[in-house]
Amino acid sequence: MADPESHSPEVMVNPLRHLLAEWALIKRYWVTFACVATVCIAATWYVASAYYSSMYAQQIDTVKSNNTYLQDRLRGMTESTPPSQWRRLSDSARGQILASMRTLSPMPKTLVIYAVAETESRQYASQFADAFRSIGIKVEPREVSTTMFAPPEIGLMVGISTFPNPTLEATAFKEVLMKAGLDVHHVAWTGAEIDNQKFDYDLYIGSKPW
Repeated sequence: MADPESHSPEVMVNPLRHLLAEWALIKRYWVTFACVATVCIAATWYVASAYYSSMYAQQIDTVKSNNTYLQDRLRGMTESTPPSQWRRLSDSARGQILASMRTLSPMPKTLVIYAVAETESRQYASQFADAFRSIGIKVEPREVSTTMFAPPEIGLMVGISTFPNPTLEATAFKEVLMKAGLDVHHVAWTGAEIDNQKFDYDLYIGSKPW
């Protein structure tokens, strides 16, 4: 085995000279190295972003397709529901609603009633409209397309333009319906202005719950 102490100083210095030479080369061409590194990073980022963008786009398309399928299923089930299974406003519930409406101070002169554009929802909304008209309340009927919301709104709702904080009038109207044994919840609504009168709540008849 060779004795390390027998190496000449010139031989020992060679590795250091190589390192200094490489460092000098890097300093001379650092701009080129930096450009190459930047191009490599940019290319990697572009490929990765293109891959994930494509993946997310496919996921979004899948979700949209599923929502459309569910809406079609729900609309088909609703439209095919026989009249014997339609929602009905019972005589007792109707009487309780009218009695409670008369105690409101002031009792509303006009109510806006929205219904999903389905046969079952329309007929249920008309029952409320007839009840309110019987005590002198004007009804402004409106319809909502079945494809406007995804997923579709279900059940009986009081729409409020101040969601999630209902006004006192909206709260009182919701309590009227609940006292009659109806399952009601608030949903966001844009509000409306009819004949220069602003409305901050409405009755919204969604699709029949299943």
